[in-house]
Amino acid sequence: MYGEIVVASANEMLADMRSEGIVMTMRLIETCLRSAPGIAQEIVKPILPRVFE
Repeated sequence: MYGEIVVASANEMLADMRSEGIVMTMRLIETCLRSAPGIAQEIVKPILPRVFE
């Protein structure tokens, strides 16, 4: 229900985070993908380019 909002907020904050914050955010994304892989694929798409930077 709030997945898109959480991912959008995390995407905006990634640029200002230290490495510890980035690791925690990636764990959040991983948890989303593991809990609901079908739905999470679409929700996580906007953050993927920044993840691979």
